[in-house]
Amino acid sequence: MPAEKTQFPIRVRNPEELSELLGIADSDFEEVVRESSGLEESEAALRLFDASGGFVSIAATVMDIAASTGMIDDVASVSFADYVAARTPALGLGLSGDDEKAAVVLAHMFSSFTKTTALLALSSLRPASAESAVVRDPEGTLMRLQMAGVLRRSASDADEKRLCVPSLLAGKLREIADDGGQGRQLVADLVSTLVGYVESSRVADDAVLSDALTLARRNGEWQVLGRLYRSFGLGILLRAPNVACSAYAGLPSAAVASEPDLELLARITAHLQTRVQAVGGRELMRQALVEETGPDRLSEHLAVDGASTASIGDDVLTPERGYHPMVLHLLALARSGRHAEAVAAGTSWLAGCTAWRAQQVIRLLVAISHYHSSQPHFAMSVLREVEEEAARSHVDGDFLLPATLAWLALISAATGDVEYSDELLRRLDSEFEQSTVVDEIVSPPKYVASALRALDRLDLTAAQREMGKLANYPELHSLVAFPAGICRLVAVLSETSESGLLHFHDQGIGLERSKKFSDAGRAFLIVGRCLVFIGLGQLKLAEIEFQELPETSDSRVVLAARLELVAGRYERVIAIADSWFYHESLRPRSRAEIAAIKAAALLRSGQKEAAVAEFGTAVGLAAVVGSLLPIALLPQRDRVALIESTSDDEIWDDVLSSTHGHFQSRWELRKLLCEVGVVAVAEATMPQLTSAEGVLLGLLDQGMSVSQISTELSQVTGTVKNRLSALYRKFEVSSREEVILRARALGFLNP
Repeated sequence: MPAEKTQFPIRVRNPEELSELLGIADSDFEEVVRESSGLEESEAALRLFDASGGFVSIAATVMDIAASTGMIDDVASVSFADYVAARTPALGLGLSGDDEKAAVVLAHMFSSFTKTTALLALSSLRPASAESAVVRDPEGTLMRLQMAGVLRRSASDADEKRLCVPSLLAGKLREIADDGGQGRQLVADLVSTLVGYVESSRVADDAVLSDALTLARRNGEWQVLGRLYRSFGLGILLRAPNVACSAYAGLPSAAVASEPDLELLARITAHLQTRVQAVGGRELMRQALVEETGPDRLSEHLAVDGASTASIGDDVLTPERGYHPMVLHLLALARSGRHAEAVAAGTSWLAGCTAWRAQQVIRLLVAISHYHSSQPHFAMSVLREVEEEAARSHVDGDFLLPATLAWLALISAATGDVEYSDELLRRLDSEFEQSTVVDEIVSPPKYVASALRALDRLDLTAAQREMGKLANYPELHSLVAFPAGICRLVAVLSETSESGLLHFHDQGIGLERSKKFSDAGRAFLIVGRCLVFIGLGQLKLAEIEFQELPETSDSRVVLAARLELVAGRYERVIAIADSWFYHESLRPRSRAEIAAIKAAALLRSGQKEAAVAEFGTAVGLAAVVGSLLPIALLPQRDRVALIESTSDDEIWDDVLSSTHGHFQSRWELRKLLCEVGVVAVAEATMPQLTSAEGVLLGLLDQGMSVSQISTELSQVTGTVKNRLSALYRKFEVSSREEVILRARALGFLNP
């Protein structure tokens, strides 16, 4: 009788049975496994059992491959599973048709998954007919698949709550779908279901996101890859590092042509793939992405055909034309100081965008432009909404949430909501200690906010230190005004000589040259320049400067009062303060400044009691707004006198408390307040001209003779000569040439 062929069971229950049945211990299989995949010999049978699910024919095929080739790939890899499936005979799983369809769907989930995700995947199956559903009993289906060995607990998960289809068995099940010609549609339906799930939840299991990425790449679903990127941004590389690298690296030209937003991902992952996949993990990916999206590298990645910014034309950008073109367009508008246009363009684009992440990034840029268009309240409102949304799906290393907090901190510091600014800065330091991707939109606003708050505490060293950090960011975009403005304010408070103050002013001019500024940035620069000119007694130059501010601007009101004080027109100071103190356009910090300036004017007018009372109001407001600047920017002689007159007032305890431990005692606080700003003049010695005298000076500068001036002004020559003599006395000169030279030096005439 001929020998009967050995009949293997379809499936065994444990690794020991599999090893004994196939003679693994007596074969070269373990050595091949160890040399090919680095596993210890004792692990080989266990890994083969886990990967095959105990299905003997699959395990036997792997052993045949090892024997014939002398090598095998990682038994858990998708590519090796597909290779084995093509060489394994048909399996008799003993499943019903519906259960087999369910098994095939779950086999396309390349990573382990929760029961909830399994039920989600089963929901992607199309009904066999209009009257029936493919999976009538999802819970029962999962139970039957587990009993048949098709579905099991994931061995790689310690909590044993995740499920998986053994990798080699999954390869054979996928082959069933391909042979039946249903694979393409099945994958499309599954991908659509998975993508819809991760987009709607935003905090869904990252393994589901990984499967969606893998399926989309393997099946050329380029629109899905673009959709996922617009939904998760660069955070997709942080949530699924290895899988995302594989999905976006080396994309064919057809993919980029159909989805232009993929070009950035393709560029970045081309640099990251080898580096990250060698070790893997989110931390390594975060470090690599921080480098790849740094201030210099990000501009290179965004560049297309050598252009790093989008053109600013009349062509309307829509979401259908891509997400990156709109980002570049808004950045280009901001760089040109056209923030109102940026707000309009971004708002219009958002109306047609459905991708959550793209929406939030554009809203962040729109909010920034709202602030620079002198609409800080709109900016804060939008940013708070973005913060709430970004917090729901934040992943360590992503930029959206910390960038939103940094801009909230900056705007709060600039508008006087210092407690909120301090809270945000503390959050940034405690919750985001690690650097983030696209750091140039996070750190610069944070450093500016920190510098502004340091100035509020008169910590000038800290303010300069924060500004020094900006040297690492060549592209400051809409923040270019702050280094020059803060530099001048530090100089006004710290310099001890006129020449030193002028030096810092000249440095600021160098920083401003050939740059475009927003409304907010220009206003910040004007305030800095005016404080320098007022400190030097160059009141005419200061007046010319602040005329560029809107008439109802609180900065203009405060500067006008400050100028009148130094000019010696005290009644005018008091009138400005009384007219504007309760005006709704004045921010709390500006009210504190107005009150302090009025106190100085009252003191100089001999109304000491009223001056002390008004100064108490100013000090109280300074404590409320958490800023010492309203007091520190007073001329030193008035400041010292008023501080000495209120030295025993308990209001100083409130001021001390508002500095959050920066000063050890009231004495230390008052000492510093008395010492800063020594170079600023208390009263200008330069002439103060009427408008008519200004016209007369201008006619002299044009080279007109006395008779010509007489004709121009319709005045007799004797009157003109008398007016000229009075003008000479004001400038302490005796001739036309001398008055023109001195007037030009003092800023009354253009150089």
